Amino acid sequence: MDLIVIVIVVVVTALAFDFTNGFHDTANAMATSIATGALKARTAVLIAGVLNLVGAFLSVQVAKTISSGLVDEGDLPRLPHRRTRPRRHGNEGLQDRSDRLRSASG
Repeated sequence: MDLIVIVIVVVVTALAFDFTNGFHDTANAMATSIATGALKARTAVLIAGVLNLVGAFLSVQVAKTISSGLVDEGDLPRLPHRRTRPRRHGNEGLQDRSDRLRSASG
């Protein structure tokens, strides 16, 4: 198969999965609010739809977790990478800066 066909099939499958997965997420998240009368069904579904859409654009961690290990990255063609600074996690960057300030002043 051509690479573009594989990419199209994967994208369509991922979109279909995401669409059907949203049914379950919405039902689980909104059932209590609707059952207790805190929200009307229409309002709850609207809120769930907006928040699911926003969540899809805020993070790709779930997609990274699901896709890890499925494709051997060594088999993919190398693409040119742009130079970026490495990301710092947690308080690691703050600790590095405070250590440098201490060593410079002391």
